[in-house]
Amino acid sequence: GYNVSFEAALLRTAQLAVDLPFDGVPVCYSWPSQATLTGYPIDANNAEWTVPHLKDFLLKLATETGADSINLIAHSMGNRAMTAAIRQISQQQDSFDPPLFDRIVLAAPDIDAEYFRRDAAPAPAQVANHVTLYASSEDQGLIASRKGNDYPRAGDSGADIVIVPGIDTIDVSGTDLSLLGHSYYGDNEIMLRDLYDVVRARLPATQRDSLVPRAVGPMTYWQLARKATTINR
Repeated sequence: GYNVSFEAALLRTAQLAVDLPFDGVPVCYSWPSQATLTGYPIDANNAEWTVPHLKDFLLKLATETGADSINLIAHSMGNRAMTAAIRQISQQQDSFDPPLFDRIVLAAPDIDAEYFRRDAAPAPAQVANHVTLYASSEDQGLIASRKGNDYPRAGDSGADIVIVPGIDTIDVSGTDLSLLGHSYYGDNEIMLRDLYDVVRARLPATQRDSLVPRAVGPMTYWQLARKATTINR
């Protein structure tokens, strides 16, 4: 994501592999973030610049490594690069091709919400067996992005929560005790337990006891239980 150095991305990858725990090979793709608070515009450009490189990397990962199952997790602005790369991959796939990936997780995606609904959302569901989107109304990083971009983000919840076919949307509002509430996907115990259920247990939202269904018209999203503890490092 934005403001994440190469070293920080490696540490987060290693931490997730240990905390889940992940019984596989952890792989980190780090695009060239400026890793500074003032670098948002440059990071946004670099996230777009890295799309063809990420697409090629993901295709090689899926077709040349011999992996039985590949799970993808992106955070914040990293979702811009990943969803764009996935969209390009989906355009190269035939409708009868089996999914290249198992689980795709979109954590706090800093993407224009309407663009995501209209253009980006169908592709992950086409190339993966299961897609999960984590959103929060208390994510200060996305609140700042929303103000700076003048539009809701796909990682927002509340009135602007994104609910689309083929994606389990999980509202994690109230579960993050950190200052900015933007890194909940890796720092919160109950969040990690739900991520375990997604990636390791391979359970859809309908089979996870920690989730409560919430109806919005004919659509449903899920509320994660609010009691949580942070993991001190």
